[in-house]
Parts: sequence; C-alpha cells; structure tokens
Amino acid sequence: MGSIHPHVAIQPAYGTVHIFKFQFANTAELELAARNIYLRPALSRSNPATKWPCFSGLSLLAVTTMLHRTISVKTWSFNLAIIVDNHEKRAISMRNPSSTINRMSKWRALQQPALYLPPSTKLKQFTEFGSNPGALQSYVYIPSTLLPKAPLVVVLHGCMQTADDYDQGSGWSDHAEKHGFAILYPEQTRSNNPNTCFNWFKPTDSRRGDGEPESIIQMITSMITAHDLDPHAVYVTGLSAGGAMTSILLAQYPDVFAGGAIIAGLPFGAAANVPEAFAAMNGAGRQTSSAIKVDSRIFYQSGWPTLSVWHGEEDDIVNPSNSDAIIGQWLAARGLSQDSVKNSTANGFSRRYWVDTDGQEFLESWRIPGMGHGTPRDGDDAGNSGPYMLDAGISSTRHIAKFWYKERA
Repeated sequence: MGSIHPHVAIQPAYGTVHIFKFQFANTAELELAARNIYLRPALSRSNPATKWPCFSGLSLLAVTTMLHRTISVKTWSFNLAIIVDNHEKRAISMRNPSSTINRMSKWRALQQPALYLPPSTKLKQFTEFGSNPGALQSYVYIPSTLLPKAPLVVVLHGCMQTADDYDQGSGWSDHAEKHGFAILYPEQTRSNNPNTCFNWFKPTDSRRGDGEPESIIQMITSMITAHDLDPHAVYVTGLSAGGAMTSILLAQYPDVFAGGAIIAGLPFGAAANVPEAFAAMNGAGRQTSSAIKVDSRIFYQSGWPTLSVWHGEEDDIVNPSNSDAIIGQWLAARGLSQDSVKNSTANGFSRRYWVDTDGQEFLESWRIPGMGHGTPRDGDDAGNSGPYMLDAGISSTRHIAKFWYKERA
C-alpha cells in the first residue's frame, strides 16, 4: 500500500525534509492521501535527494490537482518530501503517515470506482446571470416537462468535484425530470480554488452581497426570470465545502430560500482563513451558536428556511461534531433549545427533528452509522456511486426532497 522511506535530508534554507514513499492504484487513492497532508510539500518521480520540484506553500491536494491534469498513469508511485519549518517548529501533517496509509488501505478495500466519471450531456451551461463577482461557472438542468411556477433546487458540489460529477452521483437531475422542477449547479473554477472547493472560509466569499454567494444569488434570480420559476420555492443543498457554502447562503439570504440541506458540511462562521478552516473540519472550529445574525427586516419578511442536516458517523474529513454545531446554531437563531427534539426512523435509520410553535417540522438531522465523508445514496438512486457518493442504504436526495415538499404542502 505504502511505506515510509528511511531517507531524511536537511535543507537549511527551509527546514528538515522527511521523505516518505507512497504508491497508489488510482487518483482516488492519491486524493485521499492528499487530503491528509498539508503545507509545503514537494513531489518527484525520481530521487528527491537529487532534484525535485518544490511547491512551497501549496497543499498536497493542490499539487495533485495539477498532476491529475498533466500525468496519465495507472499506478502512482512517488516520494513525498514534507518540509518541517525549523523556525516555527510546528507540526506539518494533519495526520501522521501511518494513519494515512491505514486509511488508504481501508479505502482500497472498498473497491470504489475511479474518482472521475465520464462527463454526461444532461447539464447545460448557463452564462447570462449578471456581474458574477465570485467568478463562478453555472450549469442547469431543465426537465422535458417543467411544471408551471416550478421550484428551483440549487446544488453545490464538494472539493475535487464538478457540477457534472455531483449530479451523476446524487441523481438530482433524474429526480427533477421525474417531478418537473429545475436544477441549478453553480461550479467552482480552479482559478478561484485549485481544489475546486467553494471558498466558504474567506470573508469576501461568506457575506451577503459579495463574492461567490452573490454570484449564486444572481444565477438564481436569472433562472427564475428565464424559466418563470416560483421565487418562493427556491432550495439549496451542498456537500462538504458545498455544504459550508449552503450554510452561508441560508444564513445570509434567508429571504431567498424556502429550505436547505447540508451534507457533511460546517456551520456558518466556522472559519475566516485556511488554518481556521482545517481546525473547523477537525472539530475544533469557532464557537458559532450565535453567528447567524441577519437584518431583522429580512427575517420578519421571510421567516427562516427549513433545514435538513446529514453526516456520516465515520467521517474523518469533516468531523461529525460539525452537524451538531449546525443544529445548535439554527436552534439558537430561532430562540429554541435541544429539548424540543423528537425522534423517528426511516429505512432503518434514526432521524431527529424539531417542530416550531405551530407544530410544523423545520429542522431535521440524520447521522448515518458506519458512513464516511460523502453523500448517502441507496441502490435505487440513479447515477453512480463512488468517492464521496456513498451507497449507505438511504437516499439523501429523495429524503431531502420529501422534507422540502412536506413543508410546501
């Protein structure tokens, strides 16, 4: 699977260089390792003690993104040089190499298909949507029979994914075709983020009227006008970084959305820079229970969106404690406590939910035992399982749509 190379070199200008030897069967395994090692890596397919390129300041995930586009091989084998800064004396790896190797072994045992699926032709690019301050791309799916004043569902992909990747795994376009609603897929660009993560941790991309959130709102406004959609039936869901951006959109634009769903995401205001983002992903983020503060005029005109929260109990990329933080944040925003929780089951899975003063469900939480980082699906879902699109025996897409529809009934 992988082994630690005994060689250790010294680079006085930078720090101590620890060399590790890894071998991967496919890009999915490579990416899994990349997500667990951060800061000042260097990669080489030759002896790193001689000459190797230096990607100082970039995460290994960013470097592998470059390699995905430039190298086509069936087996990835290279040495990884991690430079420990002699001045700051801080730990460089978020997890140690042996832990990474063990996690990669578990990953290989799952025998997941390749990360990158062949592109489909379902989604169409949508370009006419405003000034686009966040410099995002946009794709849409309009069903063959669009209902009059149809709902609009906004879907945000995770890191290292595209709109098409996520649609193929989640089956949202198939669901839209069956039920007659429209789908909008904002897509991150590599010029914004080399890992195609939405920049939920940047202040300029996490506030109303600015950056990526404002680009998404412009897309929504243009879609409603272009297809005569119901402006009171706009919903948003996202995975991981897309889930974190969903938190931002719901908190900053509650007047736009009737409901949302956050999958393996993070609460609003959890981070304002990259180090804080990684801390939040590890479950050590800011205290965010009172972070949702919107203009009272917006609140009284629109009320709060309903919210569905999903997380795998074995998620070791975004700590499951983040789902509890999201729940606490939204209960606090509405002045309610955890004591109002109720319980039910579906497909053999436990579900917690909360009701408002009128007895209407407004918040639900699903924690999926044994599931890692990704979107839960079942065998009846259209599309493909794969990395971050996990066959868990329950379809988050169907249950989220059902939760939203119930709130509309």
